Amino acid sequence: MEELNKAVYAYGENHYEYWKNLYQNLDFNYGMFGENLTISNLWEEDIVVGNVYQLGDTKIEVTKPRQPCVKLGIRFEDANMIKQFWNTTKSGIYFKVLQTGFVKKNDELILIKKAKNKLTIAQVYESKK
Repeated sequence: MEELNKAVYAYGENHYEYWKNLYQNLDFNYGMFGENLTISNLWEEDIVVGNVYQLGDTKIEVTKPRQPCVKLGIRFEDANMIKQFWNTTKSGIYFKVLQTGFVKKNDELILIKKAKNKLTIAQVYESKK
């Protein structure tokens, strides 16, 4: 059942510049963080657990932040990356799929249902530290 809550991992394109400054020796490409989707202006401080979004033909619901794992350290060729990742709120976001469909480049993430009385992804991520 947990896999369903982590069906899609999205990471903010806006976070890439932060990491490029720290890891100037690496060649950055979208997908660097293992994400299925790289989305511009994805801010964990603004996105609430339970929010439902339309993306292309799909409907997806925010479930949780990503917690860093060993694979991230391997990808960045630095075990300290895991600690650095924890020390930000740039976790990215897991979604569960409510309605399947096609998603294409430049599709907009549109809020269609706002969750009430829930925590933001950044708040949940901070509580896990």
